[in-house]
Amino acid sequence: MLMTDDLMDSTDQAPFPSPLELLEHRCQLLANELDETNAELRACRQRIAALVTMHGCDSNEIARLRRELVGRAGH
Repeated sequence: MLMTDDLMDSTDQAPFPSPLELLEHRCQLLANELDETNAELRACRQRIAALVTMHGCDSNEIARLRRELVGRAGH
């Protein structure tokens, strides 16, 4: 029994992709990678925004505690 390769048996297609097919495939891979990178970037921006908000709250709390400490030291 002979083993055959479907790509090699096809009479209307060459066994290898054309340069255009290779470029199209590469473009699709790059487009997918760009989509993933953009999704990661959006997630990072959301995390950064949350950290900035937390920092602002912490800064306000630190300033309040400093005022309180200075007020106690003045008495």
